[in-house]
Amino acid sequence: MGSEKILLPFGRATMLETVLAKLAGAGVSRIAVILRPDLTAAARIARDAGAEVLTNPDPDDEMLVSIRLGVGLLLPAADALFIWPADHPAVAPETLDVLIAAASRQTVVLPLHGGRRGHPALAGADVLAGIGEIPPGEGLRGLWRERADSVREVDVADPGVIENLDNPETYERARRREEERGENGAGR
Repeated sequence: MGSEKILLPFGRATMLETVLAKLAGAGVSRIAVILRPDLTAAARIARDAGAEVLTNPDPDDEMLVSIRLGVGLLLPAADALFIWPADHPAVAPETLDVLIAAASRQTVVLPLHGGRRGHPALAGADVLAGIGEIPPGEGLRGLWRERADSVREVDVADPGVIENLDNPETYERARRREEERGENGAGR
């Protein structure tokens, strides 16, 4: 899309700032942002928002490496962690409230829209304790399959949970919806 996605304009700021603001608005007290080494502007934005920043030394490896870095930093102090790719900023603040209401140390809460699982996941600390056992190439879905009895899907009327802003059309549609949400006072 021409430049680093998480630094593209979204809502009142960038994609990254939008995600960070929504987490803060939901009462998340400690936030870790895992970045590639070359994203110095994103690191500055995250730190300015009060997040702790870690650099993934091998960003071309699977996303699970970044997730493990964040989990390692935030556990065991947290009961549950949002796992939220910053290129999915279109999630409505109300959706975070729904996920939080369903959360526990023993569950993984996944938003479901139109029958599809989306982001962010809200994973309990007890479930995330098994993150080191996930085989290469499996990702978190492997843990969700292994601990299927701990996974709780929550239906939400929020298309933002399934929108990966990988193409200009999806990005523009989600950006316009976010601007309308902000203009109507529904944004956090």
